[in-house]
Amino acid sequence: TRSIKDAFYNQTPIPLHNPLEIIERVLKSKRAYIDIKYSLQYETDMNLLLIEWSNEYDIQNEFRCFVNNGKLYAITQYDLYNSIDFYEYQLQELIDTIQLFINNIKTYENYNTFYNDAVIDICITENEDSNGYISFNINVIEYNPVHKSTSAIYYTWDELDKLKIRNSEIDENDENDENDENDTNIISFRYKNIDDEINTIQYY
Repeated sequence: TRSIKDAFYNQTPIPLHNPLEIIERVLKSKRAYIDIKYSLQYETDMNLLLIEWSNEYDIQNEFRCFVNNGKLYAITQYDLYNSIDFYEYQLQELIDTIQLFINNIKTYENYNTFYNDAVIDICITENEDSNGYISFNINVIEYNPVHKSTSAIYYTWDELDKLKIRNSEIDENDENDENDENDTNIISFRYKNIDDEINTIQYY
């Protein structure tokens, strides 16, 4: 999947209300033009996916997730211009929620192992109960196979490759250790804090 966000001012989507508005935006998108041209050239199928608009969508709550061999290994904040204002315990819960979501994807009936290696863009929304406890909901924006033409946002692809190798070595050691029943995986989370500093958390 690939969004037509380049057809909107400052790449900020707005709700579309009828087929004509949708077609006009598709025709304005260079990304859509490239994909349609490729589809016609190689005679591949193409689908236009419509997603119900949510007023809760905010680019500041969008994250890009990197998955290797079905396991989440890196997350980056998507927005390059704004900071994340979360407490540390909230970041921990955020990472837990994303990891659980990625793990559950593999249980879907129509899951294709082709997507064991993927780049997934998600939007996080918050729910607050009567006691003030905040939980997170996840909405998928894009789900694509890995391709290094995709922006790594706050990472570089060399860094991501090193993170994959690190986790592959951990998996190999786990397989060789018959007494270790835990599925060890390290997740790297990179974001901009309220002081405009780029932070990296290593989550075990």
